[in-house]
Amino acid sequence: MLSNPGMKKYCFIQIDMDDNQWVFPRQRGKLYNIYQCDNYLKAIDNIKKHLGTYPITLFIVGLDMRAEKKVSKLLELIDTCPNIEIANHSLSHFNDIKRISYDDKRREITESDGAIRSALGIRKIYGYRNHGYVFCNDVINILQDNGYLYDSSFLPSYFGPVLRTLNYLINGVPGRDNFGHFKNGFSPNEPILLDKNKAFYEINVSVCPVLRIPIHYSLVKSTAFYHILSNLIAKITYLNFIFHLDDFINVDIMKLNYVLNLISSHREIVLSKDIGMYYNV
Repeated sequence: MLSNPGMKKYCFIQIDMDDNQWVFPRQRGKLYNIYQCDNYLKAIDNIKKHLGTYPITLFIVGLDMRAEKKVSKLLELIDTCPNIEIANHSLSHFNDIKRISYDDKRREITESDGAIRSALGIRKIYGYRNHGYVFCNDVINILQDNGYLYDSSFLPSYFGPVLRTLNYLINGVPGRDNFGHFKNGFSPNEPILLDKNKAFYEINVSVCPVLRIPIHYSLVKSTAFYHILSNLIAKITYLNFIFHLDDFINVDIMKLNYVLNLISSHREIVLSKDIGMYYNV
């Protein structure tokens, strides 16, 4: 049960920094070019322009740290906007991570961690997300063994199977666990303290209360749809709102401004790594 005197509300803003190259070309047998940087660099400029005053958490793919231009641009963003947290989004943005061996899962996490910290000069990384919003107990164990504070992969929605099917039919992306399963919709739409002794959290990806429809920016194309759901979204005590790098390539200013106002209204925006300061059981 939450202990939240006065029912103060909070918002985590998280951005997945994987270019869609990580998903679409690779699934069609094409090689991912980590040095194709134009979209990445443009998106960072727009993140700085539109979100530079907010606390935000960026989930970085480890292999992108081999591209000097991407690293340089990220360092520029971090220097300009100091209220930024860097988190781990796996080494290769591996699809269907639940189906690979424990050693390969550990490699995806630990090698990415090392690459990101080395490239960006970061002492510690606190958070992680799997590709495809796949919750995996092996990954949780690996994260805890490596001193992480939280995972943010779980999507508490009934509609995971629908999204997974659409993603396969439209984009050709396989994955038996992507977006989770129907039973996820019965789970809390708020962070969960998974291990009290290690103070380890699952910061669930927020969905619309009652309806359990995913509300992250990449999936909801219409500002009007956010308007319809605004009263329900306003009820979320701990809102974890997800953007994607692609959302900042060609920015819909009206939609972005409406959403930023919606998620920040009467909320304190906080970094994901500070969850222990704001969430008590």
